[in-house]
Amino acid sequence: TVNGDVSLNNRLFVSNDVSFNADLYVAGNLNATNVNILNDVCFNNLLFVSGDASFNSSVYIKENLIVESKRVYDLIS
Repeated sequence: TVNGDVSLNNRLFVSNDVSFNADLYVAGNLNATNVNILNDVCFNNLLFVSGDASFNSSVYIKENLIVESKRVYDLIS
């Protein structure tokens, strides 16, 4: 148990689960192999998806939907 701040001047590797009971701040990039988000998520800028994206429920778009594709199927059904 550590009662104060901990400073690591290089990398930290954990071989099993890690729990944080408060916020996690990342100053640089966050790289993750698999991410499961259990509640709402908010992006304050752009979201780019390089592969397929699946939505298992409704999608709400407040303003414009811009689709750039040579082949667009079933946009209006």
